[in-house]
Amino acid sequence: MGRLEHDLVRPILKMFDEVIPKLTKGMAQGQARYARHLEDAAEAFERTDKSHISPDHHPDPPSRMPSREVTGPHLDAHGDTVRRRWTPADEAGPLSEGYPANTFRSGTYDEVVLAQDTRMYRVVTPDGKPNGGFWTREKPTGPLQSQLDSALLPEWKINRYGDKMRVTEPQATHYVESVIPKGTVVYEGAAGPQTGTAFPESTLVGGGHQVYVKDVPAQWVVTSLLRLAP
Repeated sequence: MGRLEHDLVRPILKMFDEVIPKLTKGMAQGQARYARHLEDAAEAFERTDKSHISPDHHPDPPSRMPSREVTGPHLDAHGDTVRRRWTPADEAGPLSEGYPANTFRSGTYDEVVLAQDTRMYRVVTPDGKPNGGFWTREKPTGPLQSQLDSALLPEWKINRYGDKMRVTEPQATHYVESVIPKGTVVYEGAAGPQTGTAFPESTLVGGGHQVYVKDVPAQWVVTSLLRLAP
């Protein structure tokens, strides 16, 4: 190696001599931090309340896990237990393949067990059914917003006059409140879009929070009809 080549290579070799130990040390420190992170996560999991999980619950290993169990049991933002999320890619879920599963956006909903008595709201018309199946955790703010959020088609409330004249009435003029007891299984997701048949050009996209409860006894409803301010 000539002197010129030696003078050019020597700084490069010196740089490697300085940098490589630093890189090695940094990688070792990063691995140590990652290991501590895993240990902290494991300790945090051990401290969590797992009373909602049955002691004899032994999930299948991943290779045998049914495809419908997307996330497995976990707690949602309300502290309720989400058993699983159902999607159209799964076998028919607890709400079947048609109604009411198809009232959720993309036919996707969570199967949830309430951890405590939970107040919910249902918008209705004056002659509507207070203890129907569709509810929401969000208190309604007005008739129009409720109708848009829940995709309540105008044609579902039609008064006919004569053979041709049809007048649609608001779908969400009132609401009721209920208290759904702890331990009840409910189905939650975003309200799906609805397209009219009497008025095909009428489409509401939905998107509001929706809860479906299979059976709601009248005694769970804790208020009379409350009028929504326009």
